[in-house]
Amino acid sequence: MSVEKPQLEAFWKSEKGKKSQPEESEELKERKAELEQKAVTLAQEAERAFSSNDLEQTLEKLRELQRTVGMEMVENREQYEKFEQEFNRQIENLSKKGFPKLAGMDEKKFAAIFEPLKEHLKELSSKEFKEGRIPFVVVPREKLLALEKEIPLMELDGKKGFTTLNLSELKTADGVEIPESLAYLVIDVENGKVMLGKSADEAVKQFKKEGRSPMTAEEGVALILQHPEILKDHYMDLPGSRHGDDEVALLWLNEGEPRLYWHWANLSDAEWGSASCGSRVGPFF
Repeated sequence: MSVEKPQLEAFWKSEKGKKSQPEESEELKERKAELEQKAVTLAQEAERAFSSNDLEQTLEKLRELQRTVGMEMVENREQYEKFEQEFNRQIENLSKKGFPKLAGMDEKKFAAIFEPLKEHLKELSSKEFKEGRIPFVVVPREKLLALEKEIPLMELDGKKGFTTLNLSELKTADGVEIPESLAYLVIDVENGKVMLGKSADEAVKQFKKEGRSPMTAEEGVALILQHPEILKDHYMDLPGSRHGDDEVALLWLNEGEPRLYWHWANLSDAEWGSASCGSRVGPFF
């Protein structure tokens, strides 16, 4: 597993030769040289870790190498950097709220769980999102931290979230596929504002036409953990989670406290709207 600098340089040249490009600025050339050197260093560190039979460290270095090599192909670097800052903000926010301690791990190990998801930011940075949409939200899975422990971490104006639901009664709606990982990203999130006044059943029909998916209770909590101000504007139906045959999960303010409860799927209200996402993605490996 030996990787030398000439091999890395050959890789860069082959990638650049796939299509003609305008002359590069000195700043860009310097940036690429830095990436090349970093890639060589990471490959060598991965090799040493592998030789020492430290498979965890090897995998960590290979993941970082993959991200470094991939940066050469990022077209909208400014957008990528904004997304990376937002990604880091979300993870830091979860840490400040006490996720690592509740999950029984230190902050470094907690952050490492989400790190592979960053690979998706390269592709996302080349996409355009409609006004009002949230490009992505990090979603910790139930297997990382039980939803009942996440709910009190929601907070708005000093008031914490709660529920009186038996959460075991919430079931994922038919057709909603969740990545099998400790965490994942919901992409192209619409927080329900465009669906105000429509019942959850009506909204789901519209989502199917648009190729979108209704958000779940777990995803709704993840969204409010990062953007609690949404509930000041409107309440959210979460049709991706069903409660019985005729009810869906919802998030609303009960005397100012974020509350997870249920709502009739065929009931509409001007203050309620169903949240949706364009897709869900887990780590590549």
